[in-house]
Amino acid sequence: MTRKALFLLLMLPVLLYSQDDSTPKFGITFSGFVKSDFMVDSRQTFAPREGHFLLWPMPFRADENGNDINDGFNTNFLPVQSQLSGRITGPDALGAKTSGVLEGDFFGTTNADINLLRMRHAYMKLNWTKSELLLGQYWHPLFNTSCFPATVSFNTGAPINPFSRDPQIRFSYTAGKLKLMAAAVEQRDYPSYGPSGPSSSYLRNAALPELYAGLSYKATGTESNNSLTTGLLFGTKTIVPRLESKVGDQVFKVDESVQSIAASAFVNLKTKPVTVKITGIYGENLADVLSITGYVVTGITDTITGQQSYAPTASMILWTDIHTNGTRWQAGLFAGFNKSRGATEKMEDPKAILYGLSNDIIMVYRISPRLIYNTGKMRFAAEVEYTAAEFAIPQSDRDQNGLPMNTKEVANIRGLLAAYYFF
Repeated sequence: MTRKALFLLLMLPVLLYSQDDSTPKFGITFSGFVKSDFMVDSRQTFAPREGHFLLWPMPFRADENGNDINDGFNTNFLPVQSQLSGRITGPDALGAKTSGVLEGDFFGTTNADINLLRMRHAYMKLNWTKSELLLGQYWHPLFNTSCFPATVSFNTGAPINPFSRDPQIRFSYTAGKLKLMAAAVEQRDYPSYGPSGPSSSYLRNAALPELYAGLSYKATGTESNNSLTTGLLFGTKTIVPRLESKVGDQVFKVDESVQSIAASAFVNLKTKPVTVKITGIYGENLADVLSITGYVVTGITDTITGQQSYAPTASMILWTDIHTNGTRWQAGLFAGFNKSRGATEKMEDPKAILYGLSNDIIMVYRISPRLIYNTGKMRFAAEVEYTAAEFAIPQSDRDQNGLPMNTKEVANIRGLLAAYYFF
């Protein structure tokens, strides 16, 4: 048999299948965008990936003459946010429609591997008439896909709006205008902090994933582009900071854990001319979603084994995002704050160890107006981010909830230009 005949024989089932219009077509469809960001900052910032992912300005740092070392302009151009998505469809299973998503970008996972491909989303779905089961890596439940900031910046409002993608099992059920959701979540993008630094082991050693439950309501107006979506979310998490302690030269097994909760409420009002989004969050130990929280050592519960007790630190978050809904021109504004409330229990020693993401920050707030222009497959956008952070002055005394007595505020202004090409 010639190679040509063999090839035709192998391709025959495919050719016959493709000619049957009544048969559903399964496979993968690719989409995504190429994006280039051009940015300038008025001071040094805490912004991973060579300044791309802006979180907050660096604190005041004095030289021998009292000059602020972190006060100075810096710039960068980066296309690493460019991404590729593969949306997969296949035959039904268990009486459900099946689908999947594989999505990556070139953001890397650390500064050392920037420009390298990393996984953003990787999940499969089973969709029945009223219910859906998602398995894989997807947005953390606190990143609400029904209500999130539409910023030009890749930070999408972080560290004010929670930000993370994590492996999870998520089930949702829709009954009319109501939607119920439940999720069990492990950590991947940004783990919890502890004695060994950031690691997912603290959650894994608790032998219980993060648990979330939510309820949302969506009403559609007389015009198809008018809608109101609102909802509530509640979650709980337990981590284990240590498995052992060392007292002198002796090592003891310890039984320690940190329990924390999170709750959020949101409103998303969409009309023909404008969309208004508002979100409020109370969260404890949410460093794994880039919130300025963590936990503290509140005391020693066993002097022989060195076993410790802990309490999470909490923060209050409030933000709003307003934008016009024009197809060619769109103007928008994001504004919000994240304010620490300190530990939920008093500490025996105000100088005790604090674990978490930047426990020296008491509050972060941001105001960022933007302007977007769409033409064909291209988008050009401009945004100004004013981000201020209130830092604990070094060696500042703290109260019994871990909040510093003295603080100093610094601010950064970022000018951002972005160009997109969608495909």
